This record gives sequence, structure tokens and C-alpha cells, in this order.
Amino acid sequence: MQLVFLEQAAEELDHLNDPLYSRILKKTELLLRFPYLGVEMFDAFSGYRSLVADPYRIIYQVVEDRRIEIAFLFHTKRERKRR
Repeated sequence: MQLVFLEQAAEELDHLNDPLYSRILKKTELLLRFPYLGVEMFDAFSGYRSLVADPYRIIYQVVEDRRIEIAFLFHTKRERKRR
């Protein structure tokens, strides 16, 4: 099993300092042993799973049981923009 951070997730990760950086890496490395650990997502994120490394939500997908792609890292405490 291969673990890959896609561009947006990698950029977000690069802006983090320890201990948060390490906490997210440990949580994502856990996926190598338990790839379906996260909760299934629906609607626009159908096919993705979600896992929390507080205060971040890790959005990922398992591709053909060979590769785990970390697509997004969202800070759960940031205010969402309202229109």
C-alpha cells in the first residue's frame, strides 16, 4: 500500500508546525494498516473517506486497494465563508 499526499493536502501540511504536523502524519500512516478506517463521505465527496486529527479533517480515498491518496486537509475550526 502506498500513501500519497496530493498537491492541495501537501501544501497545507507544509504550512504546519510540530506537534500538529507529526499528529497528522501519524494518523495518515495508520491508514497503511487500516485503509478503510475513516468514515465514508457522500454527495460531492462520494468515494472519499474522512478521518479526524483534531483540529484537522483528513479527506482521502483508497485507489484500487493499492494506493491511499490524501486529497485535502481541512482545519475544522476555521470559519466557512458565507455568501
